[in-house]
Amino acid sequence: MLSAKIEEKYCRQIHFLDAISMTLVPSQIENESLQSDSMDEATSNNIPGSEGLLEKSYKQMDNFLDLQHNNIQRQLIDARSLIETMKLEQFHLIEEIEFLHADNHRLMEMLYNKEMAEQECEDHNKKSNGTEFQESTQVMKNNEDTNTMDLQAKLEKLSQDLKETKLLNSQYLEDNASRFSQDDQIDIIRSEVEMETTKTIIHLQEEIDRLQSELHVRICSIDEENLSLRNSLAAKEDEIRAFCAEWESATLELTTFLIDGSKSLGDASRQIKNISCSFPHVNLWIGEHVERAANICVEKEETILLLQKSLEDAQKTVMQMEQQLNSLKGATIALTEFQQLDNNSSSKEDIHLTTLLNDSFDKKKFSGDKLTSKEDHDP
Repeated sequence: MLSAKIEEKYCRQIHFLDAISMTLVPSQIENESLQSDSMDEATSNNIPGSEGLLEKSYKQMDNFLDLQHNNIQRQLIDARSLIETMKLEQFHLIEEIEFLHADNHRLMEMLYNKEMAEQECEDHNKKSNGTEFQESTQVMKNNEDTNTMDLQAKLEKLSQDLKETKLLNSQYLEDNASRFSQDDQIDIIRSEVEMETTKTIIHLQEEIDRLQSELHVRICSIDEENLSLRNSLAAKEDEIRAFCAEWESATLELTTFLIDGSKSLGDASRQIKNISCSFPHVNLWIGEHVERAANICVEKEETILLLQKSLEDAQKTVMQMEQQLNSLKGATIALTEFQQLDNNSSSKEDIHLTTLLNDSFDKKKFSGDKLTSKEDHDP
């Protein structure tokens, strides 16, 4: 009866250990699958703009998870080896229990045979002396006591082994419970880390989207400004061309007028000299008038020379303005290309270009006004 209970108890322990060993592997596989799903989800939400930071966090997480995976596998191997050792010990104990059960059965048969022999001896020795019967009975009792003591010693040894086995089982269960609690804590920490990583990735994605939208709006506004500047520059170029054409025609007319005036003044001065020479003894009033006319002719010639010099200066100014216009065109093209790379510096370049353009037009207008004023002052 005792051996049957012991066998049943050990069978239950064996089934429990098998169940633990079977549940360790699926839980590990499930953790790995959850880890891989979380990592795939985090990777699907990744942004190219922040690859360095995300790759570093993923590497740290992978290293931590690899170490954790190796520790769990090592613990699983140790648990399996311990289970195999305990199974082997339980197998030896079961064999010993079976041996003791057979020995007990053999002793029970021997006891039954002895009882039958005693019964026969009692029946046979009823007619014999009482002394011989007592001696035989005493011998049989001594043999029974010896067998009973041996059996009791074996049972005590078996009970001691059972206590040790129970102690090992309790320690193993406590270790497994602590390991399971550590695994649960690790899973909780992993889930928290994955949630924080996911939140960070989502925040970075939103920030990148916002910056991209702002950049797109800024680029559109800069394109519109560039288009308006190009249109204004084209209009200014047309105005400059028209102004240059008018200025060239006016310069040509002025040159021809000055040349004709110079010729007519030269002819007049020669005629006046001839007249003054032909009338040497006429009254003094005619001489003074002729001298005044000669002085006026000299002044006119000096004025003509000044006008020619002003004309040359105006032509040089026109050439300089054309060079500035070409440089402004190159600067505008370079500015347009540079604005696509740097938006802040583009506004400064636009302001500088506008000031240069205004200065050039102011200089041109000042030169034209100066020339016009000189023409107006000269009769």
